[in-house]
Order: sequence, then C-alpha cells, then structure tokens
Amino acid sequence: MDFPALKSEITALQMSLFAMEEENLWIADTATACQDLDAPDQHKMHETTLDAIDYSMESLYLRYLKKRMPMETYTAEQYATCLMQLVDSIPDQFINVVSIMKFSDVLPRDQKVARALFPTQSTENGEESADQNEDPDRQANEHEYDIRTFVFLDLETTGLDTTTDNITELCLIAVDREQITELGNEVVEHEYGEFPKVPRVQDKLNILIDPLSMIPNEVSRITKIDKENLEVRNKKPFSYETSMILRSFLDRQAHPICLVAHNGDAFDYLILNNHLDRVKADQTIWKEIYCADSLTGVRELRQPCERRPNGLQYLMKEVGVHHSQLLPHSAEGDTIALMVVVKLFPQNLPMWLDQHKRRFK
Repeated sequence: MDFPALKSEITALQMSLFAMEEENLWIADTATACQDLDAPDQHKMHETTLDAIDYSMESLYLRYLKKRMPMETYTAEQYATCLMQLVDSIPDQFINVVSIMKFSDVLPRDQKVARALFPTQSTENGEESADQNEDPDRQANEHEYDIRTFVFLDLETTGLDTTTDNITELCLIAVDREQITELGNEVVEHEYGEFPKVPRVQDKLNILIDPLSMIPNEVSRITKIDKENLEVRNKKPFSYETSMILRSFLDRQAHPICLVAHNGDAFDYLILNNHLDRVKADQTIWKEIYCADSLTGVRELRQPCERRPNGLQYLMKEVGVHHSQLLPHSAEGDTIALMVVVKLFPQNLPMWLDQHKRRFK
C-alpha cells in the first residue's frame, strides 16, 4: 500500500526521484518476505492454518524479536525503526527470500484523485498552480511579531574550527510555536524511564554527510561516526543538492521561522553558513529565516548570582531528564534534548528567543 501511494503523489506532482536515481531504486515488502520464509513449511500446515497466520507488523515483531512493539509506537518514524529492527533480527533469512522490484515499475493510484489533491502546473486557460501562489501562511503572518515555527538545529562535525572543519551529521526538527509554549509537563513511559512528552506534530530531517576529510579518533569516539563508516555506507558530501533539501524542508514550515541552536552564534550558524557559501546555495529562503542562540538565552535569563553550568546535558538534568535517555552526541539526540530544554526551562525561553532573534543571513 505504501509504495503505490508514494508513487501516486510523486507522479501527480510531475516530479522524478532524480536525486535517488529512480531506475536504481528498488523496493521490497517485508510481509511478503516473511510469507516466503514460511513457504517451505506450508506443506506441513493445514490450509486453514495458513490463512490464519498474521503477517501484520505487530505480529511479526513479536514472532521474531520475542517481544511486543513499544507501546509508544504511533509515528511513522517509530514504526520505521521497528521495521528496521525486525529485518535486522533475521538478516540472512530475509536476504535469501526477499523479492525486489524497481520503484519505477510501481503502479500509482488513481491519478485523477492525486492530481486533484496536488495541482502543480498552470492550466491551458492560464489558471495559476498551487506552487506558483504565495504561501498564505507566510503572507498572513508577515506583520506578526511572534515566531510561528521553531526549527531546532544541531550539527556533528570533524572539529570545532568553524572555518575549516566539516559537518558529518545534521538534524533539524521543526515544531509549531504553540506546541512548545502550550504543551504541559506531561510525561510518557520510555524504556529508560519517564520522558517529557514531545510534540506529536513535528517535521524532522536527519542527514549523515561525508566530510571529505579525516575525522579525529577522539571525535569519532564521542560521536560514533568515523570516516570509514560514512564511506562504506556511501554517504555523500555536503553539496548544492544538500542545500536544496534544507531549503525544501524549511519552505514547508509556517513562517516566520526561527532556527534554535545551543551555542549557535559561536558554532552551528557559522559552520552551516560556511557550508552553504561553499556550494553557492540559493540564498532566497535563508534571507527570510531568523535564528537565536538558546545558550545565550539561558545565560541571560538566569539570576546574576546563579553560577551553574549551561551545557545541554546539565540543562537536561536541571529540567529532570537524563541525557542518556537519548543518543548523546548525535545530532538527533541533541536536537531533541534542546527542544525539551526550551519547553521545560523555568523561565520563558521561547519568549526570549522571540525577542532576540536575528536574520540568519
């Protein structure tokens, strides 16, 4: 079901997967593969027994991993993680039976329905398409002072020199302002204990990047990213295409947008700007984006007599969360940690970010 729906939307938008080399993009169905795994034993089973076998994700997860899927698995990302764990539990068997096909051979769903949902080009009588019209959210909120979307950002790099070191991992999590300012102090059960409830509606982008330079052993020890791993997994360097992926991600969000990074003014924003300049990125979207440094905000909001560390891992403990519940020193883990700190910090950190934002470019 997932593949035809995806193909339908891409076809309706008259797009191609050129960045993924569509002719070389293959797909596989885990349910079909698991059915094929059972095939050798089918002659031993009664026909009614075969019909009763449940090949749902929940059932297969329980069968092969010997445990139930986590109760909090309700997002596409969490579901995909469980799918990866399922395949990882039977890698040899899966590879031996899996049937693959080209994504280009997938038949999309009804195109009339898809085109009605996703109009993209001007019609013959001159009607404008959806992507030619100005974003109504952006237009309606140009006069508003408050930021509509906070985009939390973290980078992993080869070192701390913002002019010569390179990005190895980049994560952006975009969340509507109200989900940060209005979400209470609810918690959810996590495998490592209770964890603050994070916004359900969020956009996330996480990219691993080949830095085209050596990664010091000490850095690899901390981030768990090394040059060989990136090369073996065919991760690509930061490029103009990477900048367009970032642009598309930001352009999807409700404007005005504010990037939020911990120590961003002294590190993240500088190194990201350098990378964008190196690849001659289109600056249009970046000139519209604001940014603010949460580290500066925490320092200014504290009482002058307070002399406490302001690093992300210390702030996590301060708001009652252990950083080890995430993936510390991964771009994604640190970005989630930053979102939690901004949400739970005793003083009004979102308001400070609003009042002290500046243009990214």
